[in-house]
Amino acid sequence: MNTAGMARAAFDEEERREVAFVPSDKYYFSPEINIYDNKVMIASWKEKLGVSIESAEIADAMKKIFELAWAEAKRLDKTLRS
Repeated sequence: MNTAGMARAAFDEEERREVAFVPSDKYYFSPEINIYDNKVMIASWKEKLGVSIESAEIADAMKKIFELAWAEAKRLDKTLRS
């Protein structure tokens, strides 16, 4: 969690977004992971490297991993904001 993230969170409702803050010193990573339909895209903007995987099985597994991570992030968010 950082001040830039907190400032951006002020627009969550307007931008129709839900955010959960986690300790950035423990959970920071820069690669981007996008899961959509039956595709997973992983990109490292630092290394200018990316991969796109089209697989319903892999996309489903990644969606489940996201749901597990999201549940923990929401728990951590409550702790950080209190």
